[in-house]
Amino acid sequence: MFHWALRRIEAHVKLCVLALQVQRAAEIRAGLPWARIAHLLGTLKAARYVAESRTIVQRTKIVGELADLLKKLGIPIPKQLLAGTASRLGVGPIGDNLWRYFLSGNGADGLDLTACGSRW
Repeated sequence: MFHWALRRIEAHVKLCVLALQVQRAAEIRAGLPWARIAHLLGTLKAARYVAESRTIVQRTKIVGELADLLKKLGIPIPKQLLAGTASRLGVGPIGDNLWRYFLSGNGADGLDLTACGSRW
């Protein structure tokens, strides 16, 4: 990355130092090398499912070493169901109520949509 303006050079250096400080703080808190921390955090993903007029964004499961890492770093575990939208067209009263239930977060815990494919 090339910067010509002095303020941009200073900002770049400050961001690099900040990144190193965050990295080192995570290593100290977790007691793990950065490569391992980055690998574990890289396993946490968000998947978007789209079917007809509905969209769900769900995170991957957090188990074992990743759960321990998040706890050591003081990072709260994100909700299973991160976001969702639904069009009211073609959604009957039962489907609409069920959809609202999941979007409210009540039915999100333990919900694994990955096994169901794109049709949920």
